[in-house]
Amino acid sequence: MEREQSDADPPPGGASNMEREQSDADRERERDRDRDRDRDRERDRERERERDRERDRDRERERERDRDRERERDRERDRDRERDRERERQFCELCGKMENLLKCGRCRSSFYCSKEHQKQHWKKHKLLCKEADKPAPPGDHKAPPGDHKAPPGDHKAPPGDHKAPEKPREKTGDSTASPTEPGDKPGDKPGDKPGDKPGDKPGDKPGDKPGEDGSNDTATPNGQSSSSPQKLAVDYIVPCMNKHGICVVDHFLGDETGMGILDNVKALHKTGKFTDGQLVSQKSDSTKDIRGDKITWIEGRESGCEKIRFLMSRMDDLIRYCNGNLGDYTINGRTKAMVACYPGNGTGYVRHVDNPNGDGRCVTCIYYLNKDWTAKVSEERLRCDFILV
Repeated sequence: MEREQSDADPPPGGASNMEREQSDADRERERDRDRDRDRDRERDRERERERDRERDRDRERERERDRDRERERDRERDRDRERDRERERQFCELCGKMENLLKCGRCRSSFYCSKEHQKQHWKKHKLLCKEADKPAPPGDHKAPPGDHKAPPGDHKAPPGDHKAPEKPREKTGDSTASPTEPGDKPGDKPGDKPGDKPGDKPGDKPGDKPGEDGSNDTATPNGQSSSSPQKLAVDYIVPCMNKHGICVVDHFLGDETGMGILDNVKALHKTGKFTDGQLVSQKSDSTKDIRGDKITWIEGRESGCEKIRFLMSRMDDLIRYCNGNLGDYTINGRTKAMVACYPGNGTGYVRHVDNPNGDGRCVTCIYYLNKDWTAKVSEERLRCDFILV
């Protein structure tokens, strides 16, 4: 007999339907959890990207602060350079000294190292002081006091200030000589004597012809390889002078010729012809406070000055090769050679502006004869030194 189906028994197939529904619900919940995890991961990635952007912004802000600090340092350096240039523009209108200056109380644009120099310069300076009180007419741009320009036709200086590089306070060694000054005139340089006659022009050699003494005309720009005078002038001296207003040539004419020039200078010193250097032809009680050298003037044809004459001819050669290439300037003459001695005992030449009267000087050439001279040795043992200018 067949048993009748009870109401409590599940219908056929009912269990499997419930299992399927349960399984579907479980899968849906799992998908929901996966979606939640995906959203969490996306939020984490977005937060990480935001942190990266914030770090980038921080780095950019730091770089901007660094740029600001660098710009501020540049501005400070510019201000320092401007202050240095301002100090360099301040010099005694009479002698060129640059330390312990007094300002003119009237125009406040000119400086003097002492009341004495202010009084000596007053006859010329009072014209500038009066002009400073007057309103300048339109288009009339006057040069400020101390801005000296070379008159037309005179020797003109290469671009840059007419400022001599500061000489060592004392030099050691037996002697030094200072080379001819192409373009100088008597009274141009502190120490010039009134009445000195101009020497030969750079093209007119005052004595020996090249090679007469058998020496090699070698010059080494700052320790570089030797070259001919024309190549030295064109490739080194002209570019250096146009860019910096100064150049240095080591071992000019070589050691043998240099010692010969030194012997000439020593013999000249023994004659007792050296006198105190003066300031731009102005005799003043304060001269020795500014320069302590003894000087004499050489034309080059004097007896016993053959090597000096040879040096002068070589300097004339260099100037001739440079002439016409120093900006728009032309050199058409020079003075005699000034031989100067710094006898030690603290003598020297204070920092100063060359040619404060602006009388047309163009180039100053100095030949130093102290072999292997160094500042340290100079401070420890001072001896008699010479230079030829």
